[in-house]
Order: sequence, then structure tokens, then C-alpha cells
Amino acid sequence: DIVSTKFKERYVNVQSTHSIQVQLFPENKELEVKHTNSWIKIWHFLKESEKLYSIIFLTILISGSGFLVFYQYKEIPIVQHKDDFINWNLPKQDNKFVGRGELLKKLAKQLQPSMNEENKKIVAITACAGLGGIGKTQLALQYIYNAPHSYTQKMWFHAETTQQLYEEYVQFAKKIGYQIEQPLLNDILQYVHNWLESNPGWLIVFDNVPNYETISSFLPKKGGHILITTQHQDWPETFNTIPIDVMSEEEAVLLVKTLTHRNDNEINELVKELGYLPIALAQASAYILKKW
Repeated sequence: DIVSTKFKERYVNVQSTHSIQVQLFPENKELEVKHTNSWIKIWHFLKESEKLYSIIFLTILISGSGFLVFYQYKEIPIVQHKDDFINWNLPKQDNKFVGRGELLKKLAKQLQPSMNEENKKIVAITACAGLGGIGKTQLALQYIYNAPHSYTQKMWFHAETTQQLYEEYVQFAKKIGYQIEQPLLNDILQYVHNWLESNPGWLIVFDNVPNYETISSFLPKKGGHILITTQHQDWPETFNTIPIDVMSEEEAVLLVKTLTHRNDNEINELVKELGYLPIALAQASAYILKKW
């Protein structure tokens, strides 16, 4: 009790008045039982402290009048993965998604790199580019809910403007432990990027991105896969780009039949008139279902 009490006093004093520097020491695995008991009390104090940063204690030496704590310190607080956090901000999926099989295969192939040690050092980025109403968002939803790769977390950010993206980054940062009430953009970006790099194996969708400039500073450097939906065609060469076109006639007919629960001969003519455009087919199907 005396040791843990003194540690609390010393920790608060040093944390508030000094700039703590990184110090690395080899782990001491020969702690005596009484020292280990003190260590447990100290650790519980740290876990409960609101000011706790990412401190990894490697060795505790206790002697006579005091003790020394050797540690590794990181400036930005990092909250590790929580068991109850798997998906964040995913929109509701359209359970009647049909077709687009080839596009989904292309996505899976371009986001193929596994999360081994080497690939944790990079980010695989694919941009689904096409006209409005072509079905990019629904394709991304289908992929994120049914991805063939095993992801630790899945996140979705609406990215029509930098301000919208920033606001959702703030929400996500608070989800993973950020506590400052009026954060600066650079602080939020650094905090989120540090967390993502410390918790690799994720999939992120940035939906409806207008251009590269809007999103560039928000992109993490390593640790997972990124899927972008956009109407913009000009992306960096390091990005994989998949052009999204209208549905095939077969897919369009199947979509209308699925949504309307009808099997009329006129459906083939309808999908041709609507140019096989997914959003037009969905709207026409909703009208048919309502009227008939």
C-alpha cells in the first residue's frame, strides 16, 4: 500500500510538471512476490486514471526509500481494440441486392493482400468510380457486409465534404477513447491514424468522395484496406480503380423481378427504357409495387 501510494503521488507530480522521455529497458522477469503485488496495485491505478497514456511498464525496481519505474511512453493516447467494437457507422444494407457478381470478385481480388506482418505496413486502396445512381454505394455495402476476407473492424465514413468527414472522424475518435471536447483537425487525424496503425486488419469505406484532395489527409498509411466510392475518375497511380457501369440486361431484369415480385414479359422492355441504371430500376420497381 505504501509503495502504490507513493507511486501515485510521484506519477501525478511527474506527469504534470515534466516532459517524459522514452526509455527502453529489458524486462525483469525475476520480480519477487511482494514486488509483484505492488505492481498489480500500481497497474490498477493506471487503468483507472483518466490521464493514462500508452505506457508499457517493463521493469519495477523497489529498494529502501523508493522505487524506479522504467517504461515506454507515447505522446498520443491509444485505446486498444475493444471486444464489443466490430462495426462502426455502417448504413443499413439493402437485403435485396442482386447481381454485380463480377464487380464483387474484382473488389475481392484487388483487396486480396492478407494481414500478415509485411502487408500491415501498407494500405490497399480501391476506388469504385462511376456516374451517380450507378450503384456504387450499394456495391460497397454488399462488399463490407459480405467481404471474403477476415477483418477485425469495419468502418464507414460519409465523405461528400471535408467538413462532413471531419465530423465523423471526431465521432469515431470519441468511440475509441478521445476525450478532448474541442479537438483540432490535426489532433483528430493523428489520434485516429495512430489507433488504426495499432489495430491492423480493418476495412474502411469512404462513401461518395468528390476528389482526392478532399480525402488525402484522412487516409491512414498502413494497417488495412480502404474502399472509396466516387464519381471522380482521376486518382493516384497507387490506387486500384474499378469503373462501375450500368447493369447488364440480365442483372437489371433480375433486380426488377426481385423488387416487384412480378414476372411480366414487359420487364425486359422496361429495363431497356430505363437504360439499365440501378437507381432508376429501383424507383420504377417501388412505383410498380405500390400501384399493383
